[in-house]
Amino acid sequence: LILGWSDTEIQEKNFISILKSKKVKGAIFTVFLFIKAPFIKIPKNSIIHVQRPDHVLPFLLRKNKIVCSLHGRHVQNVEMKKGKIISFLYKYLQKIGLKRADLIFPVANDTLDYFEARYPFIKKKSYLNPPGINKIFKPLNKYDLREKNGFTINENIILYIGRIDKEKNVDFMISQLKDIDAKFLIVGSGNIDIKGQLNTIIWNSLPNSKLPEVYNIADVVVMMSEHEGMPTVILESLACGVPVISSNVGDVKEIINDTNGQIAVKSNFKKKVKFILNNKKSIRDECVKSVEKYKWEKVIKKIESTGNKNIWLCERGYTFGYNNLVVDYRNFPIMKKFGKPLVFD
Repeated sequence: LILGWSDTEIQEKNFISILKSKKVKGAIFTVFLFIKAPFIKIPKNSIIHVQRPDHVLPFLLRKNKIVCSLHGRHVQNVEMKKGKIISFLYKYLQKIGLKRADLIFPVANDTLDYFEARYPFIKKKSYLNPPGINKIFKPLNKYDLREKNGFTINENIILYIGRIDKEKNVDFMISQLKDIDAKFLIVGSGNIDIKGQLNTIIWNSLPNSKLPEVYNIADVVVMMSEHEGMPTVILESLACGVPVISSNVGDVKEIINDTNGQIAVKSNFKKKVKFILNNKKSIRDECVKSVEKYKWEKVIKKIESTGNKNIWLCERGYTFGYNNLVVDYRNFPIMKKFGKPLVFD
């Protein structure tokens, strides 16, 4: 069963709509999940897999096994948007959810360390589960793709892909890039209105098949989030040969180095962007090499080297944020070729 929200009718027998809306805040979704959870028929032998600790709470009384993925420090996002009182309450609910979960899968070392330091009781049931990179993300012909999408080969293109929310600092990046000789392409949607900005182009939605093309259009991908886990946008960008400038969040420091991008703070962000744009031609090959270990086949071999042959692969969507995740159905036959059970979350 897939529980979620959508503003359109989804023709999928296993999809249960918690509420119909295009934009939904996490707290609202959780409330509706509480209301509907008691009436959802879930087989006793099914595993419940949630993406946040507070989403465990509506299923506390169920006898099913519960798996909880951790995508960064969500409590920081709560405090930024709702204040310290709500953040304190969320920490309490988060603790209850983590206690009830049978298995916990942090997607990054930084996230694992953060939660184990605050909740030592999860150490015996926590397992690092970093994302892998799909084979569709690879270097493509930049000249042809730019011509196809209305860009010229000589202009500089800076790309951001993700939610347009406060913690992503999109408005800050726009203010810093407005006097740089480049176009700022933003792919995503969110709660901040950024329309009408000079040299800024916004693509709200795209066909799944176009995502690798978008990366290959760009000269550099930028991300100045306040917090992240292991951002798949960074891995996918580098796999396409595009350098990344990012804030030092989550496990970014384990991926980004001087050969494939730059780690930035707000005071030197503009300087880092100019540096990459002036040296972009020499970086492309190093970008691809730097993420070889995150390809699915490498991840599988690494796990098998420990003696563990019981491996499942999970397709849970990627890009555009939690309320608008994209699943490319071409991934399924590719992932099945590795000979492991495949889960569609």
